Amino acid sequence: MFDLKTSTACVALLISATTPSLADQAKLYNITIEAQSLTEALAQLSDITQIQLIYAPGQVEGIIAGRVSGRLNSISVLDGLLEGTNLVHQKVDETTYVIRPRSAGSASYKRTVADYQQPNSGYTLISYGENYEDNISAPLEDTAEQSADYVLEDIVVTANRREQNLQDVPLAISVVKPDEFKGRGLVTLSDMLAYTPGMTTNNEGAPPGLGTLTARGVGQFSHSPVVGVYIDDVPVNSNLNSEFFIDASLLDVERIEVLKGPQGNLYGSTSLGGAVKYITRKPALEEFRGDASANVSSTKHGGFNQIYSGRISTPIVNGKLGITVSGFYQDDAGLFDYVDGATGDVLAENGDTYERYGYAADLYWAASDRFGIRMNYTRQSTEWAGSGVSYLNADYDAALGNYRTTGNPDDVQTIKTDLLSATINYEFDWATLTSVTAYMDSPKLFLVDQNSAGVMAFINSLEGHPTSTDTGFPTRTTTGYEKTVQELRLTSEMSDSFEWIVGLYYTDEDAPTQALGISTPSEWTVFDSSTVDSYKEYAAFANVKYYLTPDLDVTVGGRISRQKVGLDTVVTGHPALVGAGGALNAEVKDTADTWSFALSYRPNEALSLYSRVASGFRPARTNPPGAPIASLDVSSDSLWSYEVGAKGYAAEGKIAYDIALWYIDWAQFQTLVPIFGASYIGNADHGLTAKGFEGSLTLTPVDGLSVVSTLAYTDSKLDENEPVIFGLKDQAVPGLAKWRASMNLRYDFALSGDVMAHVGGGFRYSSAQKGAFDNGDPASPSFSFPGEEYILADMNAGLTFADNYSLSVYVTNLLNEVVYTSASYDKIVGTPTGVPARPRTVGAVLSVSF
Repeated sequence: MFDLKTSTACVALLISATTPSLADQAKLYNITIEAQSLTEALAQLSDITQIQLIYAPGQVEGIIAGRVSGRLNSISVLDGLLEGTNLVHQKVDETTYVIRPRSAGSASYKRTVADYQQPNSGYTLISYGENYEDNISAPLEDTAEQSADYVLEDIVVTANRREQNLQDVPLAISVVKPDEFKGRGLVTLSDMLAYTPGMTTNNEGAPPGLGTLTARGVGQFSHSPVVGVYIDDVPVNSNLNSEFFIDASLLDVERIEVLKGPQGNLYGSTSLGGAVKYITRKPALEEFRGDASANVSSTKHGGFNQIYSGRISTPIVNGKLGITVSGFYQDDAGLFDYVDGATGDVLAENGDTYERYGYAADLYWAASDRFGIRMNYTRQSTEWAGSGVSYLNADYDAALGNYRTTGNPDDVQTIKTDLLSATINYEFDWATLTSVTAYMDSPKLFLVDQNSAGVMAFINSLEGHPTSTDTGFPTRTTTGYEKTVQELRLTSEMSDSFEWIVGLYYTDEDAPTQALGISTPSEWTVFDSSTVDSYKEYAAFANVKYYLTPDLDVTVGGRISRQKVGLDTVVTGHPALVGAGGALNAEVKDTADTWSFALSYRPNEALSLYSRVASGFRPARTNPPGAPIASLDVSSDSLWSYEVGAKGYAAEGKIAYDIALWYIDWAQFQTLVPIFGASYIGNADHGLTAKGFEGSLTLTPVDGLSVVSTLAYTDSKLDENEPVIFGLKDQAVPGLAKWRASMNLRYDFALSGDVMAHVGGGFRYSSAQKGAFDNGDPASPSFSFPGEEYILADMNAGLTFADNYSLSVYVTNLLNEVVYTSASYDKIVGTPTGVPARPRTVGAVLSVSF
C-alpha cells in the first residue's frame, strides 16, 4: 500500500495558470466527463474549473473514473469521479484539494501547498493546461464577482428523480446522514426525525419500522399512508396500510432525504404529505471498503441493549462489477413490566423486549460508461411480544404505574420483509433511460392469547359452546402486503435551457388478512375470516423545467393515474362476533391527477428563492358490503399545498439556512369512522386547513464547531364540525404538535497526533398535542388527552484514531424525563393509552473502518 511518509513515488499537482476565488468553485457547469482513467479525468476537471488537485500517482494508477454529467459545481464533479473508489478529497486551502486513501489518517495530509512544492520534499509538481472543450462546456454566467467569497455546501439530492445540488431544488428537503447520528445513540428513523423539522413518526410503543409517518399538517386519519417511503427508486411502503414501513437506517445508507409537502407528481399516491428516501451507497468498483460497529447501552427501568452492524463493499471485476453486503442485529431489553390487570402481580419484567435483524446484498455492474445494472436483495425481520404503552387514568397518569402495562409475555408478533429490485440505466447522448423493477413481500403475524377473565366469561357464555369451561382464547392474525412495481423513466441531460422527465408506472398489490380465534382446550372455533384488499395502478407522469434566464427557471409537472381497489372477504364463526358471515366482495375504480408548479430564482450563488404549488392524492377505498355506513365506496381524497422558501449561505459560509412557509387545503379527507365498536372508512363532510413554517439554521463560527437548529410550526384545524369523527370546527388535528424544535452542537478538535476528539449535545422539544377529537357526543370515545410539552436532552463525546477507529459514549434523555410523546385510544379496553419517551439510556459505540 502506498505510504505518503516513506514512499519515493512522485506526487502530481494539477495547477491552473490562474488562481480561482472561492466563488469560482461555486460556479455551476454543464459538464460531461466521459469514463476514462482517473488521471485524465482529474486533469480535465482542473483545467476547466481552475482548482488545484494534489495526488500520488501510485494511488490513482489503473483506476477508471465513471462518467460524470450534469449541472454541477467543481466539488460535486470531484465527488462523482471518486465515487466507487477508496479515495476521498481533503481540503488543503481555499483553492486546493489533496486526494488521499479513505483509510489514511487526515492528520498526515494537513500540509500547505508550499510543503508539497518544496524541491526536497520528494514530490513533483506537474501543470496541466490542455483544452478539453469537447468534453466540458463553459461555466454558466453568474454573479460570482459580486458575491462573497465562500463555497456552497455540496449536498446532492435526488428529490426530482435526478441528481441535483440541494440549493437548486425548489422544495423543502432535509438531508439526514445516519452515520452522523450513530455515535449519538440515535439509530432509528424515529430518532433522527426528532431532529428534523416538518415530519414525525408515531410507533405506538412498537419496535422500529412500525407505526405511522406524518408530515406538516397532514395527519393520519385512515389506513392509507400519507408519506411515501423509498429505498433509492423503489417504493417500499404499502398503498393500503399505513401501520408499518422499512426502517433501513442501519444498512449501507449514505443519506436519508426527507421531502416535505405533496410529491404526487413524481412519487404517486402514498406521498400526500411528503416522502422519505433512503439513498444507499453504490457498490465499490475499484477498491475494497468496509466498516463495522458495536453499540451497547443500558436503559433506566429497562436493561442491556445491543446493536451490531457492518458493511463491506468490494470489486469483483475491477472497474466493472462490484458488490456490497451489509447487515445488522439489534436486541432491545424492553422497558415495560407486564402485570395482571386485576391483581397487579408482575407476569414478566421487560415484557416488550424485541429482537430484529436485517441484511442486504447489492450488486452493481457497470457494463460500459453508458450502461449499468444494479440489483438488490434486502431482508428485515422483527419479533416482539407486545407494545410498550401506559394505560392512562382520568388525570392522564399511568394507571398501573410508570412503565407497567397489561399483556401476555407469551404472545408472539413478527414481521418479515423481503425486497428484490433491479434498476437498469442506459445513457443516451441526450437522455437517460431508467427501468425500476421490484417485488416485495411483507407478512405480519400476531399470536395472542386473549385469556383475561372478562374475555373468557364472554366466550364461555356464547350459545353453542361445547363446554363453557374453557380457559384460553388464542387468536392468530396474519396481515401484511405483497406488491410488484415497474417504472420506466426517461430523463433528459442537464441543461441551462430546458430539462424534462417522462415516465410510466405500474403497481399491483395484495394485502391479505386472516384471523382465526379458537377457544381452548375445547378447540371450538369462535371465528375464522379471510380478507384480501387489492390495489392496482397505472400511471403516466412528466416534469418539465425551463430556464427563463440562467438564474430564473420554472418547473411544471403532472401525473395521471388509473386505480382499481378491491375487497374480497369470507367470514365464518359465531353470530355474536361475525354476524351473518359469508362471502363478500366489492370493487371501486377511479382516475386521479396530480400537479406541481414551481418557480426558482437565484439572485446570487449564495441564495435560492422558490415558490411551489402542488397537489397529492390517496386512492379511493371500499367497505365490505353490508357495512353499517352511509356509503360503501370511499372517494379518493386530495389536497393542494402552497409554499414559498429560501435556502442560502452567509458570512463566508459560516451560516447556512433553509426556511419554508406553507399552506394546505385538504378537502373531504379519508378517515376511519367508529361504528358499534368497529371502524370503517369514510370521507369527512368538509375538510381541514393547515398552515405553518419550518426552518433550519447551521452555524460554523470557528473551525470544528457546528450548531444545527431547527424549528417547525404547524396549525392544522377542521374547517367545520365533523360529527362522523366527533370533531368540532377549529379543533386541532390530533397527534400533531403546534411547535417542534431541536438543536444539536458538536465540537471537533485535535487531541494529539492522529487522535481527534469531539464533544456534543442536543435537545428535542415538542409542544402539547391532543390525543383525539372530542365533541361531547356520548358515542364518542370521550378521549381528549390534552397532551404535554416536553424537552429531551442528549449528550455525547468520542475519540477517533487515525480515521479508522472511533469510540463514542452517549446519553439520551439525560434528565430522565417521564413524558408521553403520543397518545391513542384502546377500543378493546376502553381506555386512553400513552407512549412514554424512552428513559435515560447510557451507551457506547465502537466503530472501525477499513
